[in-house]
Amino acid sequence: MPGVIILTDDMTTNDPSFKKYWQINTLRQPKTDADTWVLNNVLNGAEGKTHVQMLLPAPADRKLEVLGGADANSTFGTRFEVKSTKPEANAWRMMVSPAQANKRDRFLTVFQMAEGNTKPLPINFREQNGMFLLTIADRVVCMSATAADTEQAFTLEVPAGAQWQVVLAGLKPGFWNIRHEGGAMNFNTDVVAGNNTVHFTAGSGKYIVTPGRSYNAKDVE
Repeated sequence: MPGVIILTDDMTTNDPSFKKYWQINTLRQPKTDADTWVLNNVLNGAEGKTHVQMLLPAPADRKLEVLGGADANSTFGTRFEVKSTKPEANAWRMMVSPAQANKRDRFLTVFQMAEGNTKPLPINFREQNGMFLLTIADRVVCMSATAADTEQAFTLEVPAGAQWQVVLAGLKPGFWNIRHEGGAMNFNTDVVAGNNTVHFTAGSGKYIVTPGRSYNAKDVE
């Protein structure tokens, strides 16, 4: 099964004309003929791939530029001579920019690292209640959709099926209460600064996540 990294960037500038760029550097030419870009490398006969799926901006709202060779060693038209025999001297750059000028731009990207021809896992994504919600394999990841930690209550829908590993990320430090609407779960947990996450195993249904401590619930670490 692939390893998964979820990366979010949220940038705001005073001047909308200040263009934002999101970049990947890679040694070998990437494949960009689909919504999922594929980076790859081979060492001692073993091949590894990173499948990159950008969820925000959507394909219609972004521009992708792939630079290789001498063009990769440049900054907006200014080229630099790199005197090195290292592979990095002739590598590739992928640069993503928003299609329109905005004060605020958000990038949400999922990386899946896999061996050989292992297929990437399907991703279900939506945004609601100021949160990003992603479902991958048996994981449900709910994270703040802004640059700030979440401090407001929100609801989380866990899909039908077996038990799910749920991660809530980007929570404001302090006590939070997690309660299943049907009463199957009700607990408090203290979110630590610098961690800002809660993890628990859950069945399907609606969960209400509320800042503060409920005295009708048990405390868990």
